[in-house]
Amino acid sequence: MPAERSRPAIHVCITCNRAETPVPLDARPGRRLYEAVAALAQTRALDCDVRPVECMAQCSRSCTVAFSSLDKWSYIFGDLDPDIEGTADAVLACLDIQASDEDGLIRLGRRPPQIRKGLLARIPPFRPER
Repeated sequence: MPAERSRPAIHVCITCNRAETPVPLDARPGRRLYEAVAALAQTRALDCDVRPVECMAQCSRSCTVAFSSLDKWSYIFGDLDPDIEGTADAVLACLDIQASDEDGLIRLGRRPPQIRKGLLARIPPFRPER
């Protein structure tokens, strides 16, 4: 039986809040970014998962997204603004960049401007030693 193929995933913090004052959960920028990315991925019929996450512990760098895929580098980006035109498209462009690279590298020069300076972490793939 062939091994099951893993779909790449975009994780979006839905509790991210850029405002100094409390904002209801359903109106937070992180929730709006998640909804925009999920809708665009569905419209384009992309073979990926867009997953909401309740807090990625990057509150000072909100809004936050992470990219993960089996046997590829994982990335976490912050400082995204769902109100800037093209942000959801930039998130999906990064997923495409990760998917097209053998190791899943999202190199600085290939990142869309909305994401370019927001790198928070890059995590190597887990590859068990044999």
